[in-house]
Amino acid sequence: MNTTFARILHLLTSLERHYGLSGLDAEQRAIFDFIVQRTADGQSTTSHDVVAAKLTSRSSTYRHLVTLRQSGLICDDHREGQNTLTVTPKFGHFVEQLAQLPLSTVNAD
Repeated sequence: MNTTFARILHLLTSLERHYGLSGLDAEQRAIFDFIVQRTADGQSTTSHDVVAAKLTSRSSTYRHLVTLRQSGLICDDHREGQNTLTVTPKFGHFVEQLAQLPLSTVNAD
């Protein structure tokens, strides 16, 4: 296994344990991953965007968003007159670093 890949895998595993991501159910994880991906891509995300993605029913989506906020994984960010969802600043720093990794050079031998 490539050393860089092993380090990234170790980092992600540590992150899962530290932030309690393994405790999320499948729907919560899908919503969280959606928000993380959009954050990494530099896109803003509203609760309406999450509902429109149809990851789960509308009522379940709003319930899961409350749970994700209470767990400290996401927070509301009021910008340009709009309430957007973002990963918490401590987690957001990791997402920014991960987005900058040259993953195309990583290969699993």
